[in-house]
Amino acid sequence: MTSLPSLISPHFVMLPAHLSVSDAISSVRKSGRRGDIVYLYVVDEKERLTGVVSIRNLLLAKDYEKVSDITSEKVVSLNEATTWGEAMALFSKSRFLSLPFLSNEGKIRGVLHAHALLGRQEQNLDKLFEERSRGELFELLGIRAETMGQGIFQSAMERTPWLLVNVGGGVLCALAIHLLAGRLPNAVAALAFVPILLVVSESIAMQTASLVIASHHRSAQKSLWAKEFSISLCMGIGCGLLVGAGAYVWQRSWEFALPVTLTVTLGTAWASGLGQLIPAIIHRLKIDPRIAAGPVVLALSDFCTLLLYLWLANIS
Repeated sequence: MTSLPSLISPHFVMLPAHLSVSDAISSVRKSGRRGDIVYLYVVDEKERLTGVVSIRNLLLAKDYEKVSDITSEKVVSLNEATTWGEAMALFSKSRFLSLPFLSNEGKIRGVLHAHALLGRQEQNLDKLFEERSRGELFELLGIRAETMGQGIFQSAMERTPWLLVNVGGGVLCALAIHLLAGRLPNAVAALAFVPILLVVSESIAMQTASLVIASHHRSAQKSLWAKEFSISLCMGIGCGLLVGAGAYVWQRSWEFALPVTLTVTLGTAWASGLGQLIPAIIHRLKIDPRIAAGPVVLALSDFCTLLLYLWLANIS
């Protein structure tokens, strides 16, 4: 990636703080700078940056005023230690069109224009994608490059064992319904909510799993546990209240609606946990999580959610 100093423009205008506005305007005119001047940089006797004046404020000020009177001392600047990411964040936060680049002594070495930084960033991204090998691009898309040349039968055999995990999860769910649902006073109505409960927990689990799997391709992985758990819990509470309200309106019974509400709320919490834990374990076992994680997460999420719901429904 191109270094940040290589984008620094040497074209800028410095104004001594003691100048009057009229003298400052004359100084700007004599500089010969035109469209590339956005801000005027105010310096002290040692040419150290003390503030910034915009062209607009200079033109609107009275001729007899001092530059120091209209100077903004809130300066956002760059230096040798500033990284690309930090520079992008400073532009985004400050909304300035240009930022001064300072030496260690606080003197201006040049300015960095936002359009120059963004333009080079786009070039770097284009170059990155052009240099990606075909296999790397498939990896980014979630497809293993080495499987693209495999035959249909070989690919099917690789994926089938993990799909059988879903079949096993379905068998466990059927067994749980057989053993526990018969004890419910209103089994038909209770089981009518099972698809809704499973869809919510599956969605949360797969959203989280997708984020975790995607993070395995990043050079700097950040922990998603606390953030994803909090997000999932918030969504679970909202969905739980909504679905629970529908259950109450239908049956006019808090004993019927409470298990539905609690299952959606608590189910999203452990669905998020499964969505993070299972891909991480599979990744550690050197198994491709994009093939294996989904079926395992879905099977466990369905079974745990169903068990919780039937248990809550039986004790309510």
